[in-house]
Amino acid sequence: MKIKLALFLLLLPLMMEVLVSCVDYDSPVRNVEVSHCSLELDDLENTGAAAQLNFDDSVAGEAYGIRFRIIRQEYSCRIESPGLHFISSAQAIYPYQSYDYRYISQEEITDIKIESINQFDSDHPAGADVTDLFRALSEQEFKYFTVDDYRDRLAIETFGYENRDIDFDIFLMEPSASDGQQQFKVTIELSDGRTLEAMTEPIYFV
Repeated sequence: MKIKLALFLLLLPLMMEVLVSCVDYDSPVRNVEVSHCSLELDDLENTGAAAQLNFDDSVAGEAYGIRFRIIRQEYSCRIESPGLHFISSAQAIYPYQSYDYRYISQEEITDIKIESINQFDSDHPAGADVTDLFRALSEQEFKYFTVDDYRDRLAIETFGYENRDIDFDIFLMEPSASDGQQQFKVTIELSDGRTLEAMTEPIYFV
């Protein structure tokens, strides 16, 4: 009898952990501070119900877009494993996490600039600022904003963002009047004085 009681007492913490893992649906939220580290760009084709990545070297000018991905890394606020577990793999059996993470940016985006590498049209020679020719799509309001207005909305759009990285799309509203290859350089300025830069792949508008 004493042996059974001792075994029960030894197994009790494990049984409690498994029980909590099964019924803990409402996970507490922890804020994680992240820093903007790099920028990735992809060409888009917006001819269907939703924009798709473009893997060709040409696209209809009126359907051209750019997908932004700002890569963010956790620097100053590292989240440690919560609590002491008797068997660390016990929770891995169940799909419920101990915490939901909410990623908070340390810096603000102060400017987004898009430049044409080649001549875009008669008013926009090579190296010209063509930011005003694009519009950013808000996934919260399902409408287009100028890039400057969307930049000011980013703090709202991404507050408590459930993904560490930030993704958003912009679309060309005034197709190029020039023949030939087009390519764009994007520069993002941050409130700490750093800049993130990237270039799209060369593409022909048809």
